Amino acid sequence: MVITIFRSRLKPNVQEEYMQWVARMSELAQKMPGYISYKGFQAQDGERVTIAEFESEAAQQAWGLHLRTYRSAEERPHGFLS
Repeated sequence: MVITIFRSRLKPNVQEEYMQWVARMSELAQKMPGYISYKGFQAQDGERVTIAEFESEAAQQAWGLHLRTYRSAEERPHGFLS
């Protein structure tokens, strides 16, 4: 199993749009071969941590490539992050 950890902090007033984006990305990830699961956590200070699990490094890399292909270069998720 391969685990990917993301740390982030959202810009003010983007919560709703961000959650819609996360739902779309989750739907795409679930269709990827080798995807296992993801869990997201938020600290009281607003920092977020997401843990994504994949069956192999190859599956994780394929997901990363697919994600980069799917979104436009600096549009998302960077547009949400402070």
